[in-house]
Amino acid sequence: MFINLITGFFLSKILIIAIDIVAIFLAFIVYRDNPRAKLNKIYLWTTIFMLGWVNFAYIPRVLSQDYYNFGLISLKIAWFVTPLFFTFLYLLTLNLIGKEIKYKLLTKLVVIIGLILSFITGFSDLIIAGFQKIDDILSIIYGSLMIPFLIGITFIIIAILWLLFKDKIIFKDEKIQFFSLGLFIFFISNIIFNILLPIFFGNARFYFFGDYSTLIILGFTAYAIIKYQLFNIKIIITELLVFAVWIFLLFRLLLSETIKDWFINGSLLALIVVFGILLIRSVMKEVKQREELECLANELKAANQKLLEIDKLKTGMFSFVSHQIKTPMAVIKGFSQLLYENSYGDLPQKAKETVGHIKDACDRLINLTNDFLDLRKIEEGKMDYQFTEINIVDLVKSVIDDLRLPAQNKGLEIIFEEPKDAKIMIKADEQRLRQVIQNLIDNSIKYTEKGWIKISLELTVDNQQQKNVIIKVADSGIGISKESLPNLFDEFVRAKETRTIKGTGLGLYIAKQIIEAHQGEIWAESEGEGKGSQFYVKLKAVE
Repeated sequence: MFINLITGFFLSKILIIAIDIVAIFLAFIVYRDNPRAKLNKIYLWTTIFMLGWVNFAYIPRVLSQDYYNFGLISLKIAWFVTPLFFTFLYLLTLNLIGKEIKYKLLTKLVVIIGLILSFITGFSDLIIAGFQKIDDILSIIYGSLMIPFLIGITFIIIAILWLLFKDKIIFKDEKIQFFSLGLFIFFISNIIFNILLPIFFGNARFYFFGDYSTLIILGFTAYAIIKYQLFNIKIIITELLVFAVWIFLLFRLLLSETIKDWFINGSLLALIVVFGILLIRSVMKEVKQREELECLANELKAANQKLLEIDKLKTGMFSFVSHQIKTPMAVIKGFSQLLYENSYGDLPQKAKETVGHIKDACDRLINLTNDFLDLRKIEEGKMDYQFTEINIVDLVKSVIDDLRLPAQNKGLEIIFEEPKDAKIMIKADEQRLRQVIQNLIDNSIKYTEKGWIKISLELTVDNQQQKNVIIKVADSGIGISKESLPNLFDEFVRAKETRTIKGTGLGLYIAKQIIEAHQGEIWAESEGEGKGSQFYVKLKAVE
């Protein structure tokens, strides 16, 4: 008897209140998420019919026999909305899988069956003929058409399951799987507790397990519709707290005994409703912004990874092509050099000039391949340096001597302003530093049509009493605009003034990487286009 009391009184009342609150809460969340969406509207109506089914079915179970007529009306209303609930459950499934247009005929049939069953139930005694209460346990007296009623409901259930298993949709979509799980729990609960036990075994004691399982299908469906928002902990806690405050204030309003209390509680409820809505929107906006930032971060991460892969592919391609080109070009250069120097006999002047052009072209292509190979080494962090103490004065003189002839052939005066000290020692990789100085002087020759090129060395002392040597390469060439200076040492960047002259935009980038590896600095200055340019390299001198 004690167990029956607990089961029949406390549990059922607690469950009905909990179901109402949670169902309304879920409907509010889903509908608010997108009020214009057809799926969300169907979910709202499904919830309304579910609440009608559960609450009106509960009323005759708590009323005494003295209120029989009212209890019978409530029971009929509950069974009246039941076919409508299953019909909207079908429509919910149909919209969730996105097959509204494909199954128009089946949809019409389901809607017609649902409406007919509801009409017969609500306006006749053919489904529900009456009820009686024995020991506070409600026993329903079923009408002559109860079996056809169950067949109609079963047909709608089969139609729902057919939609899910047709084309194996249930196995392809995660949200459909969540919805289907809730659906199966609901169907099994109703078959056991609302059909088998009460109709065939006369035991209606555990009816509420079937009725209240509707909450399971609503919960899983809400999750399927707005998965990310419903289960965001920050949003759901805010909404639950706001909703709880609303319910509390609503009860206070309903229990008010005076007009003053009604006015105060009503005003407070209206104020808290507005505040609660604004609070929920604020939290949702914050969460949405955070999710958008996370989404952008993931997109940037993916894009960056893709760029790294492309960059790696580019570098690998440069390396492959460079190695494949460098060897044959070295052979061509060697033979053209021999021909140019008359090693195979004297050549006519015109032929000798042509061979000279071939040799120059080979030099340019070999320099280009060397740049690409250096670029690959720099990007992979495999650039090797052999640091030794060298005399920077001798190194600069050597580079000038190598490039004096090309400068003279172009009619340019190349000037070396020697420092007072004939010996300035630095710690450097001689080959790599030669490459940098040669690149700077060669650029001056390339971008100066007439005039001069001046190279100078200066020994300075900074504020920390560190001795430094500054190499300066100045020319009277085409100059550099103010806009081009900041990006001059970037990869594949060339000043707009130089784009009519052949180049790759790698030389200065590689030079900067080499100088930085020497813990030095490199920069450029110019007063503008047509006013020449000055390049500086600053390196630490050995004490």
